[in-house]
Amino acid sequence: MEDQSTSVSTFEKYKNMIPITSKCMSIILLILNIIWPGLGTAIMGCMVSEHLVTNLVIGLLQFVTAICVIGWIWSIAWGVFCLMKSTG
Repeated sequence: MEDQSTSVSTFEKYKNMIPITSKCMSIILLILNIIWPGLGTAIMGCMVSEHLVTNLVIGLLQFVTAICVIGWIWSIAWGVFCLMKSTG
């Protein structure tokens, strides 16, 4: 069984893939993730070349799983994390 410290470090690893943007851009990405789950995440992926594929896959998974609400909530959470990391 996976211990809690491993799951926390995995969560932090994925959270660190979210780019640091301006407050205005973060709000736009959050709104996009609310309206169309995964779109804001996919755009975030295009902003950081080192995590491009991972963020695009996450955005696609958010979109596909939005039909069962999980992806929509996940997408909103990703947008909120981006807003929390924003500067300005």
